[in-house]
Amino acid sequence: MVMLCFWVFVCGFCCLLELGNTRPDGVNKVKLNEVPASWSNCGKNDLFVVTQLSFPSVITIPGSVTFSLKGNLKKDINSTIQSQLEVKKKVFGRWITIPCKNKIGSCFYNDICAVIHHITAKTCRFKQGEVSIPKTTIKIPKPSIPRFIYAGDYSITVKLTSRKQSVACLTIKFSLK
Repeated sequence: MVMLCFWVFVCGFCCLLELGNTRPDGVNKVKLNEVPASWSNCGKNDLFVVTQLSFPSVITIPGSVTFSLKGNLKKDINSTIQSQLEVKKKVFGRWITIPCKNKIGSCFYNDICAVIHHITAKTCRFKQGEVSIPKTTIKIPKPSIPRFIYAGDYSITVKLTSRKQSVACLTIKFSLK
């Protein structure tokens, strides 16, 4: 569930990249620090706790991303889920928050269930117990803006709530190349 929200964001971010102009391969070489892929639960009393998450340290665009997730849901969720994303990019050694622009970046989404329903045709009814997303691969298209604009190290914190109760909080770090 949490990773689905994250990958919805990544796909949306890649769509935003289509707005610029294409440059020939090799023109926009950017050297990354390439942060090691990492994740952590950041909530204290969340209903959903991630126990296992697998994704690459470096995501190459264009390309494919394979990820998987396991976690435990402490009780049923039958209501709308809100999502707050905090997206940060490392610029000159400092983490800079990317503001929300056209629903991309550090944005609040009032009804993430509508997005989930649109993509998967499933509703936001989650049963207590183990939640698992098996290995899933998503293709990321070639952006049409210079690589130096999007390439770099990222930290994304996803906070999910339902009826003012914390559902999940997850921070992940990775690099785009």
